[in-house]
Amino acid sequence: MQDHIILNLIQMLGGLALFLFGMHQMSSTLERASGSRLSSVLEKLTHNAFSCVLCGLFVTAIMQSSGATTVAVVGLVNAGILPLSSAIYVIMGANIGTTITPWILSLSGIESGNVVLSLFKNEYLGPILAIAGVFILLYSKKQKRKTLGNALIGIGMLFIGLGLMAQAMKPIAALPGFAEVLTVFNNPLFGVLIGALVTALIASSAASVGILQTLAASGSITIGMALPIVLGQNIGTCVNSLIAGVGANRNAKRAGFFHLLFNLFGTALFLIAFFLLRALLPAAAQLFDIKADSVSIALIHTIFNVVSTIILLPFAKLLVKLSERVVRDKKAPEDESCDRLDDRFLNNPAYALVQVNTTMADMATLSCENLKLSLKLLTDYSDEIYETVEARENAVDRIEDRVGAYAVKLNDQPLSPDESKTVSKILHAVNDFERICDHSINIAQIARQAHEEKVVFSNSARDDLDLLSRAINEILDITLAAFLQNDLVSARRVEPLEQVIDEMENELRDRHVERLKAGQCAIGNGILFLDFLGNAERVADHCSNIAIVLTELEESRLDSHEYAKELHEGSDAAYSAASKEFTETYLAPLQKN
Repeated sequence: MQDHIILNLIQMLGGLALFLFGMHQMSSTLERASGSRLSSVLEKLTHNAFSCVLCGLFVTAIMQSSGATTVAVVGLVNAGILPLSSAIYVIMGANIGTTITPWILSLSGIESGNVVLSLFKNEYLGPILAIAGVFILLYSKKQKRKTLGNALIGIGMLFIGLGLMAQAMKPIAALPGFAEVLTVFNNPLFGVLIGALVTALIASSAASVGILQTLAASGSITIGMALPIVLGQNIGTCVNSLIAGVGANRNAKRAGFFHLLFNLFGTALFLIAFFLLRALLPAAAQLFDIKADSVSIALIHTIFNVVSTIILLPFAKLLVKLSERVVRDKKAPEDESCDRLDDRFLNNPAYALVQVNTTMADMATLSCENLKLSLKLLTDYSDEIYETVEARENAVDRIEDRVGAYAVKLNDQPLSPDESKTVSKILHAVNDFERICDHSINIAQIARQAHEEKVVFSNSARDDLDLLSRAINEILDITLAAFLQNDLVSARRVEPLEQVIDEMENELRDRHVERLKAGQCAIGNGILFLDFLGNAERVADHCSNIAIVLTELEESRLDSHEYAKELHEGSDAAYSAASKEFTETYLAPLQKN
């Protein structure tokens, strides 16, 4: 008899392992499939409290994980994308969305002689879904179908695990001492504690509810025992959002703490109602003594989350104020330039890619704007503008470090071919944009030195500076547009302009040497002028690097030098046309003088 119990326990633990792994497989696959699209829903459809609740419900229903939604919400709050005032309502909606999973799991309790309905029982539904998933995975070449296959395998394993647990529980539930062990759940407070601890350990309220449904299938627990456990499970799921707030900013921590407060208050209200009904209404007391099944547990879970949201929705802002009193602001200012690069997003690579791509776009724009600002200093120097250039250059340095490190981490995650291409684009371009910004401070320092030493360039030198500055401004505009919009037409215009700037640099250098020989410029002035020419030429080189990488990635070229050589040989008609255009605009005026 004892040997049979050990075997049943092994079977039950094996079923639990399959169930938890299936739950993880299902939710993680659906989360990856949702990608940035569902995350963008969180950003765009959160205009009022009602839409926020619906948004949280919808996202969680798709992902089949309230934990994933709340962690994403905390990350969005940390990044400054989603305000705390919207995040709290999304969390409420996520609580309702997570009730869908227990209803799906309750299918295992179907009892019918009808063959079709019997297929929904876990001992048949699980294998059917798993077989279908494996078939799709093995014989489909499309990534979307493979994702569907993985999700079906996860759901199938989930039901198979439930079946094994239910099968193992029947002989265990028949043991004489088993009913006595369960009497501890007659204490509602103990039930809440157990529900919270188990859910916190397995980090999934849906999985925890599923385990409770399996226990209920053995006929061992009553509704009065199950209700406090379900309440505790909703508290335990807050561990995800609290952990997500570790290391985040103040508002992100408050979002996690709000989730805990919301479920604590909801649990308190339901426990008070539970005690009052059981003490004052005999009919209610009899209801609590009815044996629980998977459907009644799913119903309890749904009622708790829906009713809690309805009751506490008007008091949500009060809960936020309470969380603000607990999680107070620090007096020291925080650097939030890269807050959106949150490691929590790496679990959802598609959304993490959106964040790093957005940050990279901000960095690229800032670098180009800073270079343009430094060019203005050459003709209209200002200490205030110089300090702005210097501050922006320091900011770009910090962002470059974070973007590079984050992109490397993201590159280790499972990515689609298009996503891998975007990460490669970021990794190749981030250093070039940072170097462009470095040259902005070099040019700003040249301008400051010229201002402090009261350097006066000749009219001819000033005209040359103005013409080259206009060419640099244009190559920056074209490069930035090509990078931000992934525009290959613009990208192919960069290289011919870079070649024209190279020729301008040589021509301007020769012209300036002639001015020095003629005594039209002082030696000190000449050094500053030549320093500027060198920086301008290198800025154009970095723009060329960025444009060539964009073209390489889109056309799957491997050798940038070979590609540049092909262009310079004049075999590309578009290149030749752009080269003629830029020569007439910038080089021809120099050669006429």
